[in-house]
Amino acid sequence: MKSLYFVFDQIPPPQSGGLIGVYRNIFQELKKDYNIKLVSIYNCEESYKKEFSDYQIIILNNYNIDNRFFRIVKYLKNRELKKVFKAIYSGILFFLFIPICRIKLKNYFYDNDKIIVTSPAAAIYMSKDNRFILEIHTKYEYFWKGSIASKLQVKLMTDPSLVVFRTKIDAKKAKCNKYKTDYIYNFAGEKIIRKVNVENRIGKFIFMGRLDKNKDPIRLIKIFESVKKEGKNVKLDIYGIGELEKNIKKYIEENRLENFISLKGFTTDKTVYNNYSAIVSASINEGLPLSILEAKRYGVPAIVLPWGDSTNEVVNNGVDGYIVKDNKEFEEKINEMITNTEQLKQLSINSLNSYENFTTSRFKVRYIEFIESYNKD
Repeated sequence: MKSLYFVFDQIPPPQSGGLIGVYRNIFQELKKDYNIKLVSIYNCEESYKKEFSDYQIIILNNYNIDNRFFRIVKYLKNRELKKVFKAIYSGILFFLFIPICRIKLKNYFYDNDKIIVTSPAAAIYMSKDNRFILEIHTKYEYFWKGSIASKLQVKLMTDPSLVVFRTKIDAKKAKCNKYKTDYIYNFAGEKIIRKVNVENRIGKFIFMGRLDKNKDPIRLIKIFESVKKEGKNVKLDIYGIGELEKNIKKYIEENRLENFISLKGFTTDKTVYNNYSAIVSASINEGLPLSILEAKRYGVPAIVLPWGDSTNEVVNNGVDGYIVKDNKEFEEKINEMITNTEQLKQLSINSLNSYENFTTSRFKVRYIEFIESYNKD
């Protein structure tokens, strides 16, 4: 059986959101076709490795660094001295190991090895003699027009043979940057054949994702707070953990919102979507959000603020969900879903039908085509 390598700068934690779910799904589908091996440039917590215990894990360096060391200015402002020292230490190792790792990986991989690199940060350590596919899981602008730290990753990375984005529009944008590009949609399993029943879900909404600034869950909480003040029977359940968890809990308690907004913690149980009218999102940066696909698979429409030009590839506005321009319109669409049962039912049916574009079988055929053809060019 052929070996297929997935290179991470550092294996992500189980609670890291959609990324870990994407690769969990990919490995599960490809393990009958390839001998899957994970390469981690730096070491990580043992608990992180358990998520992928069925696969061989190769640790290139035994150092466990904080790959968020670019946040040193924030740490200094907050007087978090331990994090400051770790950031300095991690930054030194980050740059020191670039030439060392490139030599290691040049000697580790053979010419015909199939290699998937999971981020520009990991691509920095690849040798120019390695042919590999680079996957981008966020929108084009995040790395090529984003922060100094993001743009530096692209500037330092070794050129890939192919860059694969999660949406068509992002792949098109990147073609102006000398790279050969393509796209592939994420998947959340095969389509579920089911009868849509919305009566028991009226007024119930779900957020699923990391609790961080990019996902902006506090903005969503304020939107639902406004809807509740209008006298609507509404409920928001928040699934996920992250750096804003304490702030969110404090805001809910201080404003006495516990009776309709709940923190549910981290879950891998996707059947929870069955309990909700819609999934809601206020994300700033996304590629193809797995949580919205997971919801769509269960016939759950979405209300989202646009995260970029690719939003329309995931949500067909007015057909299987809503793309709203501001908080006011967000509130209006929540109200519509509460008061118009027939409209909600049609949105749910359309969501279920539109999942056809994101099935496992479609993904697998296209992904294997990339793997088998990229190093023949």
